Amino acid sequence: MWIYIILVFLYIIFLNAIPLVFAILSNGNAVPCLGLKDLAIGKIDDIYGIFTEDKLLKYWDMSNRQIVQCKDCGLKYACNDCRSLETRLGASIDKKITCRR
Repeated sequence: MWIYIILVFLYIIFLNAIPLVFAILSNGNAVPCLGLKDLAIGKIDDIYGIFTEDKLLKYWDMSNRQIVQCKDCGLKYACNDCRSLETRLGASIDKKITCRR
């Protein structure tokens, strides 16, 4: 159990990616993060399709390494990344506006 918690912590800190989670909302929509409620990747009725069609995997693999402004930055592994926060502030899912560099 502790090893799993440590691995998830290291995954979030060093890869700055959406951790290996997803949420099912009360309306049956599956989303990659509770903060990204408008970004439905499928319905609970087709939970198998969410995993087999890589709908969820593209969000799990998303990190600062894929963001244009971040991929060449020397601070990309020290920077915190929250796709939900960025989209709420007006950026698209693959852009970052909170960086001051």
